[in-house]
Amino acid sequence: MHVIRIEKALNDRSPTVRGLAIELVTDYELDDMLPEITRMLNDRDSEVRALAIESIAKLAKRDFPIKTIIKRLFDDDELVRVAAAEALAEFGDAAVLSGLYKALKDKSPLVRSFVAEAIGSIGDKRSIANLEKCLRRETDERAKLGFYVGLSNLDSRNVLQNLIDLYQSEDYRVRSAIINSLDQIKFKGKTVEKINLFLKDALVNEKTIAVKSSIENALKLFRN
Repeated sequence: MHVIRIEKALNDRSPTVRGLAIELVTDYELDDMLPEITRMLNDRDSEVRALAIESIAKLAKRDFPIKTIIKRLFDDDELVRVAAAEALAEFGDAAVLSGLYKALKDKSPLVRSFVAEAIGSIGDKRSIANLEKCLRRETDERAKLGFYVGLSNLDSRNVLQNLIDLYQSEDYRVRSAIINSLDQIKFKGKTVEKINLFLKDALVNEKTIAVKSSIENALKLFRN
C-alpha cells in the first residue's frame, strides 16, 4: 500500500476520491494518518465528513480529542450528526454525555433516535431520567425506537411490548428498524420465546420484501 498516494488522494479535489482514500486509511488501519483524517471533519462535503467520523471511531485511541466529534453532533447534515452519535457510542466515554443530551433536541427524528441509543450504550444510569423525560414528549415513531433501545440497555427493562406496539407503524422503514434493533437489546429467559412468536407473526403479515428479509434474519438469530 503506497501511503504517499493515499495522502495525496485525501487532498484530491473530488469528494469521491477523498472518501475512497478515507476508507483505505480505515481498512489498512493507518492510524498515523489520523491527524489528516481529523482535519477532514471540516471537509466541505458531508459524505466525506461522515466517513472521517467513522474512520476516527475505528482508529482513534483513548487520548483522541473527542470534542472534535462532539462538535459534529451539530453539523448541518443529518447523516453526519448520526455518524457522530454512533462514533461517540463507540468511544463510550461519559464525558460526552452533556453533548449528547443537547442533541436529544435535534430537529431530526433519526438523529434523536441514534443519540438516545448512544446514551444508552454508554451505560451511565444517571441518563435514565433524561431519556424518560424526552421520551414522554416524543411523538415520532422512529425516534421512540431509539429511546426504547437506549433505556433497555441502561436498566434492562423489558421493552418488547413497546416494540410490538410500535411495529404497527405504517412506515416500513420504522418496522425494519425495529426488527434490526432486536440484536442490540439484552433479552432474557422467556422473552426470547415471545420474540420468536412476534417475528413469526410479523413475517406472515408483512408485505414489504425488505422487512421480510430482516425478519427472516432475525428469526435465525433468535431461534430457540
